[in-house]
Amino acid sequence: MSRSYSCGNIYDYDCGTSCGWKIIHVSNWEEIDESQLKETMDFLNLTNKEKKQEICEILYLFAKTNPEIGYYQAMSQILIPIYHLFSTDLDLDFKRNATQDSFFCFSNLINEIKKDLKLFQKKIKIEKNPILFNVDRLIRFYDLELSNHFRKLSITPQIYSLGWISLLFTGTFKISTVFRIWEIFFGKEERFKFLPFICASIPIMIRDFLLKENEYGIMELLQKFKMIDTKQLIELSIKIFENYEESKKQKKKKSFWK
Repeated sequence: MSRSYSCGNIYDYDCGTSCGWKIIHVSNWEEIDESQLKETMDFLNLTNKEKKQEICEILYLFAKTNPEIGYYQAMSQILIPIYHLFSTDLDLDFKRNATQDSFFCFSNLINEIKKDLKLFQKKIKIEKNPILFNVDRLIRFYDLELSNHFRKLSITPQIYSLGWISLLFTGTFKISTVFRIWEIFFGKEERFKFLPFICASIPIMIRDFLLKENEYGIMELLQKFKMIDTKQLIELSIKIFENYEESKKQKKKKSFWK
């Protein structure tokens, strides 16, 4: 990975009804500037000392070695926290191999996201995404009043939670919160099974504010909030998960004895 590549405005996003991601072809890599990459790093409170060039080389190599996926807008925002962890590690061996280790972890993660979340594909039908469907179902299961309010105003998970899912919350929370959330669901064997529970917990946590708003106020609250109590979010996500799993067990018991 010794060759130099320009980088930056690598978020060419074109959201349509059948395909939420627009591929940036590797042949156009030289035309990219650095504005968007800097914006992401600034949002995550990462310093200018971060090696932007190495981040771009990882993205370039991934696109070259995974032509069936290519490069999509969200990838840089997922990669930057991974690279940040390795490049700031106190262990010099980890720090020295930050680029290689980041590429390995990033490649595995993106391929899992493509397979399990049905994202990063050339043709995806957002309305059929299982994660989004489960977010809607969980809110209805845990908070019927909030669910009815959303349905009355035609507020769907496709509108407010696709960004959380596709970016794994990197565009929503500060980086310490992102790492805490990642620690929870990456530690699980079925790691993405827990994702809709986190997504459903966010509106439920601020339900009292959302119930007072119209569709415009709701979207502003869900898209612009940054600060949230991570401990409370995780605890609520686990609580909803446990309640939901218990309800499924009870339904199976009733079905068995009928």
